[in-house]
Amino acid sequence: MSEAADKDFFEAMVALSLWRNTHPDKKIEAEPAEIMEKRRIVMVRLSSLQEGDVDPWMGQRVEILIRKSSRYIVYLDDKLEIQWWWTQRLSSEEGMSVIQANIMRLSCASNFLLDAQSELLKAPFPKLRVLLRWLPWFRRMNEAQQTASVARARDSARRIRMLIAESMAMVLNGVSRAECEKVQAMAEDQILIAKDQLCRPVFFWWFIYVLCLLGLASLASHWLDSVCPALTGISPWLQAALAGAFGALLSVTTRTRSLRLEPESGKRGLRMEAVSRLLIGVGAGILVHLAFEAEIILKGALSSTPSIANAAHAFLCIASGWSEKILPSLLGRAESFVSSEAAEK
Repeated sequence: MSEAADKDFFEAMVALSLWRNTHPDKKIEAEPAEIMEKRRIVMVRLSSLQEGDVDPWMGQRVEILIRKSSRYIVYLDDKLEIQWWWTQRLSSEEGMSVIQANIMRLSCASNFLLDAQSELLKAPFPKLRVLLRWLPWFRRMNEAQQTASVARARDSARRIRMLIAESMAMVLNGVSRAECEKVQAMAEDQILIAKDQLCRPVFFWWFIYVLCLLGLASLASHWLDSVCPALTGISPWLQAALAGAFGALLSVTTRTRSLRLEPESGKRGLRMEAVSRLLIGVGAGILVHLAFEAEIILKGALSSTPSIANAAHAFLCIASGWSEKILPSLLGRAESFVSSEAAEK
């Protein structure tokens, strides 16, 4: 477009805006001929916009055109930011501010997918400087993994932003606020799924690492039992800790959205979260082991069927790591047991 056409467009937009502000009660049919001509200029320019063009009003390149009419346009620019504007007063602007606020909130919530420098979007291989320096094929594979990860994240961001932008197009097209919020709820679900897919590998593998260390320590304790009899009592404690940690692993594996993992916390934050949840499972397993040894739980059953003691011990330790709800009931059982013992004396 020529500079003269751009000038005519800007003058027409300013005239329309001024008319709307100075005549809030006037409908479009009551516009004078001069304003109608200005509206025609804007509508012609708006109707000609296509993907790849530069939006003359917002100054952004139209990357993905969501919806367009002679009254409004909604699109994603080359940075996948949601852009929109309209030329005339809407029939109903109820809830418009709420929808716009939700669009900004959801856009900010999905920004993590567009951060190419995010450590979570980097290749899953560890930073082994020796391998990266001396093995060219490993370095190339690492770079290819990172490029693919960034591309997948951008594709996911594009789909989510298109869904968010659709809610704005629905508002401008006269759809009710409730229907627009349903679309925004779908976008929010997609953001939560994207967060979980990005954070879960780091969170999950740290669980596996620590769990393997506990398993190796438990195996080593069996060997130490024969070498050093003084350390015989360590093995049951390590087995209880391992069972509780395994129960915690089962718990976090089955909880997809309730974990609420946030990419902004980074790898360090996710590692701390994984280790803290695993330590809760370890503590729960050890607590059950102590209660089991003190015969606070399953006292009557074990006296008649001692053959199931080991299986019952492992089951309770895993269950305590799986669900923290077992611990309050266990403490209540311990309190009643202690009270009854004191009453008998």
